Amino acid sequence: MPFRLIAIFLAFGLHSAAAPAEAAAPAEAPRDPSHGHYLIVWVGDHAGKGNDFLAVIDADPASASYGHLVTTLPTDQRTELVHHTEYTMPASGMLFANDHNAGRTFIFDVRNALAPKIVT
Repeated sequence: MPFRLIAIFLAFGLHSAAAPAEAAAPAEAPRDPSHGHYLIVWVGDHAGKGNDFLAVIDADPASASYGHLVTTLPTDQRTELVHHTEYTMPASGMLFANDHNAGRTFIFDVRNALAPKIVT
């Protein structure tokens, strides 16, 4: 059941993220990862055996990799209860996310969505 809810959320998120998009760049133009359309997902292992991680999905409908997972960033935190992130992406590109039951909050630098980093 939880995996179905996640899949529904991802499908809705991809659809919502793709709604009003800017004019697509020509296919041969290099992509600037700081200005692309990406869905950043804070994820945990439902079984609680693996670690929390950040997943980045291409949300640009003009992209050949649209809807695909493009990168992940694992943490050292065993999943207890991934809880929430910011509701909107901060202008700073620093994303807060927490594992509620573990009592840990992470700050991710996602200014380059293809190479996110853990700040703290």
